Amino acid sequence: MNDLLRSGEKIDDLMRNGYRIIQDPSRFCFGIDAVLLSGFAKVLPKETVLDLGTGTGILPILLEAKTEGAHFTGLESQ
Repeated sequence: MNDLLRSGEKIDDLMRNGYRIIQDPSRFCFGIDAVLLSGFAKVLPKETVLDLGTGTGILPILLEAKTEGAHFTGLESQ
């Protein structure tokens, strides 16, 4: 997978289901606040989730990895 990295990028292990994400530390990266929030959010089985102002999109990714929700969407306007 390292051959997919561009200059300055790194691979972060999300510690869930073997998920990893490529981030560039010189740009906006997700922080511990998103990881903590994913621990408080409750998603019921087969539920649909919409994260408005998702930023990096990490919250829907983490929630998909840890819940049995049916569909996850992140929407960012920037």
